[in-house]
Amino acid sequence: MWCKSGQIRTRGPAPGRQRLATGRVLFLDHCGHQIYTRLTPGICGIVSVGDDTTAVCGHIAAHLGIPVFGIIDGDEDGIVEGSFVPGSVIARAVHERDDDIGDEIGGMIPDGLVAWDDFVERLIRHLGERVKITHPAE
Repeated sequence: MWCKSGQIRTRGPAPGRQRLATGRVLFLDHCGHQIYTRLTPGICGIVSVGDDTTAVCGHIAAHLGIPVFGIIDGDEDGIVEGSFVPGSVIARAVHERDDDIGDEIGGMIPDGLVAWDDFVERLIRHLGERVKITHPAE
């Protein structure tokens, strides 16, 4: 039996080449583990809700070059260090919980194809001063 404590990795993921500028958007609300079953070809970006979910999604998606729009509120557990590819944005809720903003944003995820950069701009405009952009990963 093997048991290891402490930080498992000392480096972040090697970023993959950014895949698609246009495609479908994957929405994950406090369920980062579902990235493995829901991430399919044709995904151009991930909208994640929750501090730890955003970190997990960023870490995994970085390997594939997929950007993440993360909605957080600052209550992370520090499960994994986030790592994000260009095109990623972290939006920190100012006076709300990420849960509430996530419920609202979940209804804005298009069913069809979308240009990731345009979609992110719409989200940022919609959220306005309710969030502070804390990490444009460029």
